[in-house]
Amino acid sequence: MRDKWLQEPAKNIQEMIASTQVGKCLVTCTVYAIDMDWSWYYFGCDACQKRVVKTGTMSKKEKGTTVTTHIWWCETCDDNVFKVSPRFWLHLMVQDESGVSKVMILDKVANGIVPETPLKLLNGCWDELEDSVLIPDAIMDLIGKSFTLGVYVEKDNVQYGGEIFKVGKVYKDRMNFLTGSVTPSHSDKTLTITSGDKDSVYLTDSQELNYSESTPSSKRKEEEANSLPDISSTSKKPCLMTVKVEKGEEAIKKHA
Repeated sequence: MRDKWLQEPAKNIQEMIASTQVGKCLVTCTVYAIDMDWSWYYFGCDACQKRVVKTGTMSKKEKGTTVTTHIWWCETCDDNVFKVSPRFWLHLMVQDESGVSKVMILDKVANGIVPETPLKLLNGCWDELEDSVLIPDAIMDLIGKSFTLGVYVEKDNVQYGGEIFKVGKVYKDRMNFLTGSVTPSHSDKTLTITSGDKDSVYLTDSQELNYSESTPSSKRKEEEANSLPDISSTSKKPCLMTVKVEKGEEAIKKHA
């Protein structure tokens, strides 16, 4: 099966940001920072995949052992749920020679570039992150690495200047689009697909997570802070703390 993402046009970051139409594109870039203004994970309902909010816990004794059950509210299912899973929700700051941007990588798409699962990284914790500065090393290690991203350019980006772009596919090796061939970057390996197999990994409708597409980004941030069921409101912090490599600092100064 041919990878449909490879049929999308290749753009640099500046061209992606300047897009005037909703669509998809391929962008080769380098991660220069983790946007610590956001949490790196969320809890999703196993039934519908949408974000859930923890409402409480129940504890009871069974054979002398205390068993704790976590209770979650799922707005999509309109019910309390007990089967949930932590999922990736990465906000990365990326750059190329043309500029800088921010991308969001969710769930299974992120599984291919982070060597550990969210469940393992949380080490048994079932609480939403309270300190966004506490980013696992497995995620921090993404800084300085280059990827080719399959990016969704959405209505929010085109009409309202939304600065965060969703990623639906990640390739671990860079591609040479000028010749139409796929070439490795700093290795002898061929193009690697993050799913671990030959099939494409897409951000499906079930993974959209109620992320607003029709509200201007400045106004949406205010709404997100007051809307717990919205994935974008999870552990939102009032400050931005990033870790940059040298080239990233130069890019920010150049495009500030």
